[in-house]
Amino acid sequence: MRHRKKTVKLNRNTKQRQALFKSQLRELILMGSLVTTVAKAKQLKRLMDKIVYRARVDSIANRRQLHRFFGKRQIVNTLVDRVAPTFKDKTGGFTSITKIGQRRGDNALLVKIAFVKTWPGLGNFKPLPPKKETKQKKRDTRSSKVKVVKKSKSAGKNQKTS
Repeated sequence: MRHRKKTVKLNRNTKQRQALFKSQLRELILMGSLVTTVAKAKQLKRLMDKIVYRARVDSIANRRQLHRFFGKRQIVNTLVDRVAPTFKDKTGGFTSITKIGQRRGDNALLVKIAFVKTWPGLGNFKPLPPKKETKQKKRDTRSSKVKVVKKSKSAGKNQKTS
């Protein structure tokens, strides 16, 4: 009987399976979507829902646990700072699976797993530029003349012309 045995083995040993899912999770976090087979996508959805749920609460303990799993600070920062804030109001169902078609070589059913919502800065690790406050510049109405400064080649000194 297979009671309480959810792990899909995918004809791989434990280390290969963990490496496969870590690399797919990284790609999904970075790019927002991924094309894979049905069995891998179902397992990936379970893992991603647990990871995003943990990343929703930005604490040092959660960041350390995520870093223990991924091993890269950039992935954890992207996950906590960009991905998780888009899902603050949700408690689950962060990803969706849509069927694409069949693979040409072995006729395996391909699906696209993607996040339900997108976030700014999708596809790179670079930090987002700070938001600029829009202020209207005041024009100086008192001075209407513009002074131009020219540099002469022979003297090497500035000459003012108006």
